[in-house]
Amino acid sequence: MIGLAQLYRREIPDLPAGPDDCDLFQVFWCPFNAHGPSRYDLELHLRRRRSWEAGEVLVTPPQPPVVGSEGFVPEPCVLHPEQVVSYPFAGLLPEEPCARLDLWEKSQEAEADQSTDENAADPVGYQHDLSIPPGWRVGGFASWHKTDPYPIWTVAPAGHRCARC
Repeated sequence: MIGLAQLYRREIPDLPAGPDDCDLFQVFWCPFNAHGPSRYDLELHLRRRRSWEAGEVLVTPPQPPVVGSEGFVPEPCVLHPEQVVSYPFAGLLPEEPCARLDLWEKSQEAEADQSTDENAADPVGYQHDLSIPPGWRVGGFASWHKTDPYPIWTVAPAGHRCARC
């Protein structure tokens, strides 16, 4: 398992309290893309702990002996959390609000097309700016590929398990 993130309740606005005074949320993954539930993604492991029992953060995290791809090993970094409001994927909204959003986006595009300012920012769109903003997030609404109503069929060998994780 590789540690991806440690989120402390004191640093993340509105992070729900965990059970039994757990104030630390940890995210780990198996570094092989064929070992997740769908056999096409990485398997995540989520843990809640008490920060005072976890010990100090390692300056140099241990490296796994074997990985599925070099890109599956995260590089250490520091997050600077900010609170952002996100909204549901447009495909999950009722027909009437969806139609209103389409009209609003068309008016935004028309206004941008009429602008003579070459340095003007692109118009704000619901799907990529308001609904599912870019970047990592804790909470909010899932990205469309996690909520899409169409099933994605996968085939994996019977009884296949990750022996390295």
